[in-house]
Amino acid sequence: TVRGPRVITVTALGFVEPALALRRSGARPGDLLYVSGWPGEAGAGLEALRGTAVPADDALVHRYRYAEPRLALGRALRGRASAAMDVSDGLYGDLRKLCAASGVGARLELERLPVSGELARRCSRADSERCVLFGGDDYELLFTVPPAAAAALEAEWSATLPLHRIGRIEPPSGVRCVRNGQPEELDGEGYDHFA
Repeated sequence: TVRGPRVITVTALGFVEPALALRRSGARPGDLLYVSGWPGEAGAGLEALRGTAVPADDALVHRYRYAEPRLALGRALRGRASAAMDVSDGLYGDLRKLCAASGVGARLELERLPVSGELARRCSRADSERCVLFGGDDYELLFTVPPAAAAALEAEWSATLPLHRIGRIEPPSGVRCVRNGQPEELDGEGYDHFA
């Protein structure tokens, strides 16, 4: 459900065997937290479109306009990931949703946030992190895996799509951010369709 000036809703129905479904609700304490690809690029592309004129072939605008859902990775995570969801409303906000659905908390290691070369070239580290944390429309996958499954998964995808370990699932509820082991407060939320 969304609200905006122009909304087109498309519904696709399908079937998945319940035992193979990727859900937000399966993360467990000790699981490692990952995000695929380069979150933040689409959000930066949207910001560019809202600002001054940008060239038609702008790389970040292209990422915003032509999202690439990670279908192959999603299929590969079946039976391996304990929880998963796409990043559509910002990594930080979507991580909070995953944690709430699983009844767990997370330790998000800010120094591990992936910043693409294109984003780093055009933005400061602080602005890049803001795009990664709070930008939306990337449709990268945010997922958790037990530590024993992590190395094989990383090796399997190393030549295809970067998988970035960004933290760990922990028992208390909520998302705790740290930078090099020191607690850090964030100022921002993910996208809210009804704000």
